[in-house]
Amino acid sequence: MALLPLTSQPLIHGSPPRLGWPHPKVSSVDWFHNSKLLPVELMARYRWLTACLIAALASTWPMAQAIAAAKDTTVLLDFEDISCAQKQAQCDVGEAFLSQGYALRYTPTLDDPSPGGLSAVGKLWRFNAKGSVAMQINSCNGNVSLMANDNSPFTPVSIDLAEMDGEGPALLTFSAQKQDGSTVAFTAKISGKPGWRRQSFPPEFKGVTSLSWSQGDCVSNRAHMFDRIALQPAM
Repeated sequence: MALLPLTSQPLIHGSPPRLGWPHPKVSSVDWFHNSKLLPVELMARYRWLTACLIAALASTWPMAQAIAAAKDTTVLLDFEDISCAQKQAQCDVGEAFLSQGYALRYTPTLDDPSPGGLSAVGKLWRFNAKGSVAMQINSCNGNVSLMANDNSPFTPVSIDLAEMDGEGPALLTFSAQKQDGSTVAFTAKISGKPGWRRQSFPPEFKGVTSLSWSQGDCVSNRAHMFDRIALQPAM
């Protein structure tokens, strides 16, 4: 293919340099790969392509930042900072545990003769297989609720569950209240085999103001421990 004559037209912002192209018989590929062009003309073309690439990246940067910010909002409630559980199999935490703007609160049943509150489960507990510091409701049929300190809505994502004494099965019914006053619920089953498993919450739990569940009767419904509650604040 014969080399097209170069033109002296100025570079117009937003358009490729007019260096002998377009031409009715010359494709854009041929135009770009014409090896006989002088270095000045090649540099002009590369500068134009670079400017297009920079403009494209700049237009997508705000979206990338928004996606990254959304991912970074996930809050992970774990119990690694409970110091007494570092050297003990179990230790009392009290009726409330506060962390990162959220509160876990224990509520006994009305007929509970000896309410126990919340108890941290350390790595020395033999049924805490390959686990970190966890938490349990330290009384049969006791309840625990999770809320934001400012009562703002949130979305629970997942929770890690395990048998407290290596025995099961256990059924945990999670219930949550939504901003409009309605409630949602679902039941998770622990099989009775020692070890941790991650339970995800269904989509219906999006934007709740409280999450609660109970320990069970410790007889037909065996005790459990929990850890690593992942949640996202409502945007």
